[in-house]
Amino acid sequence: DALPILPGADTMVDAYRSDPNTGLWLATGNMNITAYDLTGRFARSIGSANRTFSGRAEKLNDASRAALANAAKVAADVVVNQLNLK
Repeated sequence: DALPILPGADTMVDAYRSDPNTGLWLATGNMNITAYDLTGRFARSIGSANRTFSGRAEKLNDASRAALANAAKVAADVVVNQLNLK
């Protein structure tokens, strides 16, 4: 059986800089995630989260990956907790 829930996410890494404390690359950004209930005639929002995130690493691409992984984990936990309350 398929779940009648559709998640949607918008993620953007919007800044990179050198962390003055560690010398590592620091990537920061924002993630919006929303879950929709598809059981009715029209989809309706049943949970959402908006989180800023960051990640640090020696290489720029690795800092981006770390930042996105951090954002996905936190935002997903928030939405799952909201859905569990319903």
